[in-house]
Amino acid sequence: MAKNVERMRQCYPELTIKQLAKMIKKAGTAKKFKEVWGHNDKRKFQTLKEVLAVFIPQVKDANKPDDDFQVMSKWAANAQFSEMDHDPVGALQNIGIATFQHLRMNFGANTVKPDRRVKDVLHREFNLHLSDKKSILVMERMAEVKKIPPLLIDQIFVKYGSGHYKAHSGAVRSAVEAIVRNLKIMRISDAQIAKATDWSLSDIENV
Repeated sequence: MAKNVERMRQCYPELTIKQLAKMIKKAGTAKKFKEVWGHNDKRKFQTLKEVLAVFIPQVKDANKPDDDFQVMSKWAANAQFSEMDHDPVGALQNIGIATFQHLRMNFGANTVKPDRRVKDVLHREFNLHLSDKKSILVMERMAEVKKIPPLLIDQIFVKYGSGHYKAHSGAVRSAVEAIVRNLKIMRISDAQIAKATDWSLSDIENV
């Protein structure tokens, strides 16, 4: 993803959302638009069109990247994840809470997102099994207690989760898998194994 974003920045340094919408219309399909943004994903292609359709009317006659950013920054600052269902972006079909928060952060909101790495850290380091909304509230509270911006604690969690667990998850999983296998030989129920290991029933069935 980062490589595609950087490539687009180099190829289209002054691209506006209006120009982007015209490029999407000209391409017509996700497959053809892959040349622009590097994805051949119909769902993402449709979501991008819908997001642009939210903001383009707000830009009105302005036609500079800075104008686009001002409109999107205003949205990001005022949007609230607790009111997603009533938000023009949050109400879109393929926008989940993690994507919603990520968009807000990209446009300047000082907040956090409940992605997989963040929730992994909350789970492994704090033994917290939380919903997306509760994960956000807990991280915001952590930031408040530590007196640091929520955006900073989000980045700390993401970097720690992607580095530490990526380096050690293979060996840990192999060890737990061996334990799971032995427990199954001992005729321990899958439900009990799941409770002890925090593995899903489907993962246990596949061992």
